Amino acid sequence: MNGSFYDLAMAPLERRMLTPLRRRLWRELPQGGLGLEVGAGTGVNFVLHPRGARVVAIDASCDMLRNARGKSKAAGTLLVACDVEALPFRDGAFDWGAETLVFCELRRPEAALREIARVLAGGARWAMLDHVRPAGWLGLLADLFTRLSAPLWGEHFDRSPEPTLRDTGFAIHQRIPFGRGLLRLLVCAAPPAAGRAANRPQRASAV
Repeated sequence: MNGSFYDLAMAPLERRMLTPLRRRLWRELPQGGLGLEVGAGTGVNFVLHPRGARVVAIDASCDMLRNARGKSKAAGTLLVACDVEALPFRDGAFDWGAETLVFCELRRPEAALREIARVLAGGARWAMLDHVRPAGWLGLLADLFTRLSAPLWGEHFDRSPEPTLRDTGFAIHQRIPFGRGLLRLLVCAAPPAAGRAANRPQRASAV
């Protein structure tokens, strides 16, 4: 989707609901340090980044990052175009990380979270805000709708990130539901460095 059109289409939802939730997420991150934002999109989070922090924001879409460029200059955020499954950073490079509304679009969530865990320092804070599969009959509707949305624009409404987080070694410390449970803020700790594969090849540092 074109970045400018995305901002325009999302503006009503951002004003009414998403912006307060984004603020709530970014308050959970440490002040200062080197942080990683996954799925920067058009840069709507940049003004919310913790004070004193240096932030690297990644996205696979160069079009989205072009729209984020002006916001990144104002916020002092470094933009990097890359796939979350192959981050061009060394192991343990970041003091904390976050994403908003990205998990639902990942091709392989487990592979992406393993790569995120690799570049976070052991025990580093990781926060994510996403819509999740609701309970009951709404969950069945989410399953059916995902059959249409996933192949058309890559959106999955039938996902629950918590099992994937646990499978990839993250410890979940807070679960904060919003919108009758349709959205959830998860605050986690990255796996300890000692629990990661010792023989994984190092990637060149971009920070």
